Amino acid sequence: MKVSKKEFNQIYDLEPYRKEAGVSVLSCEKINDEDRRHWPSLTSQTAYKVVLDKTIFYPEGGGQLGDMGLLGDAQVLDTRWGYGDSSESIFHLTDKALDIESDVSAELDWDRRFDFMQQHSAEHILSGICHKHYGYDNVGFHLGEDNTTLDFDGPLTWEQVRALIDEANRVIWADRPIKVRVFDEDPSKGEGISYRSKIELKGKVRLIQIDDADLCACAAPHLSSTGQIGLILVTKLENWKKGVRLHLLAGKRAYTYVQESQKILDDLSNLFSLPILSIPEGIAKQEERLAQSQDRIYQGQNLLWADLLNEDTDQVFYLDSPLFDSDFAKRQIKAYKPEKAGHRLLILIPVNQGLSFYLAESSPLWIKILRETFGAKGGGPPQFSQGFIGAKELNADTLAQAIKDRLLAESVK
Repeated sequence: MKVSKKEFNQIYDLEPYRKEAGVSVLSCEKINDEDRRHWPSLTSQTAYKVVLDKTIFYPEGGGQLGDMGLLGDAQVLDTRWGYGDSSESIFHLTDKALDIESDVSAELDWDRRFDFMQQHSAEHILSGICHKHYGYDNVGFHLGEDNTTLDFDGPLTWEQVRALIDEANRVIWADRPIKVRVFDEDPSKGEGISYRSKIELKGKVRLIQIDDADLCACAAPHLSSTGQIGLILVTKLENWKKGVRLHLLAGKRAYTYVQESQKILDDLSNLFSLPILSIPEGIAKQEERLAQSQDRIYQGQNLLWADLLNEDTDQVFYLDSPLFDSDFAKRQIKAYKPEKAGHRLLILIPVNQGLSFYLAESSPLWIKILRETFGAKGGGPPQFSQGFIGAKELNADTLAQAIKDRLLAESVK
C-alpha cells in the first residue's frame, strides 16, 4: 500500500498541531546502499525505512527538513518522500526495526516542529511582502536546524530590508489567521486566483493565505495565526547571483538571538561604563585614543630606527623587542631603496620556531644565500622579499647571529 503525495490526506496537513497518533506499520526495510546515497549523513549507521498507513510526520520538502520523533520506542531520525518504485510513499527513517502490520504510537518532536512552523510562516510573510512591493520571487529557501535563508531574484538594500521587516512584524503583531485552502485543481485557472508558486502545479493545490501579506502554494505545516511567530529578524544580507540572500530568524530563534545580543551589549556597557545607546560613541572615542597611541608608537619607532639605520653599508637587524613587529619591518623595507643606496637591508623578527625575514636588495644575492644555506621559504621581488626561516636545532637568537655573520661576510668579498 502506498500513501500518495498527490492527495492532501496526511494528518500533518490539516492537523499541524497534532502531536501524537496511533498508526499501523505497512512496511519496514533495512536501508541499503541506494538508500545511503539518498541519506549520505547516515554513513555506516544501521537504520530502517518505515511506511505507515498515515502519519503526523512532515517529509522533507520545499526547503524544510523532515520531522523527527518516536514510533513506539524507535527514534524517527528523518522523514522523506520515497524514490524509485516507492516514489509516492513517505519513508520514516528509524533506528530500530518495526513489525509489519503492528500498531504503534507516533509521537512528534513537537519543539522542533513548532520551531520550523515559526520559521516557515515567517518566511511566507516576508516573501509575500517583498513580492508585493518589488515583484521579486523567492527562488531559494532553506530551513535548517539553526539557520534559515531566503533568496530573492532582485537587489535589496539594508534600508529596504528593514522596511520589509518592519511591515512583516506589524503583520505578526496583528495576529492575523493563517488559513489553509485546498483546491481540486489549479485555482489560477479555474477561479482566477493569483498566488505565489515556484513551479506549475497539477492536481490538488494547497494554498497558505495570510491577509494583506501572502497567498502561496505550500504543503508544509504552518501556524494557525501570525502572532505565534512573535518576532522576525534579518541578521545578514548578502548578494546572491542576480539578487540577494537574507538570513532569517523568527520566533524562539529570534528571541534567543536578542537575548544573546543583549548580554553582549550589557558586557560592553559595563566595559565602557556607558549606557547601551552610548556604546557607539564610546567605541569611536576608544578608536581615536588608540589611533593617537599608535601615532606615538610610530614616532618612537622611527626615532629609534633613524639612529640604527646606516644606508651606506649592508645591514642585518634582529629585532626581538615587542616595539618592533612585522608591520614595522614591512614599512621599513618598503621605504628602503636599495638601487639608490647601493646596499642591502635585512630585518629578522622571531616567530614560533624560527624567524620571519624582510629583505630589500637590488639583485637577488642575499635571498639566494638565505634559501641555500638557511632553508628560507618565501620570496618576492629583490626590492621587497619576505618569508620564514625555521630555527630547527638553533634558537632564534643563535640563528639570527649566524645569518648576520654569513651575509655580512659575503658583503666584504
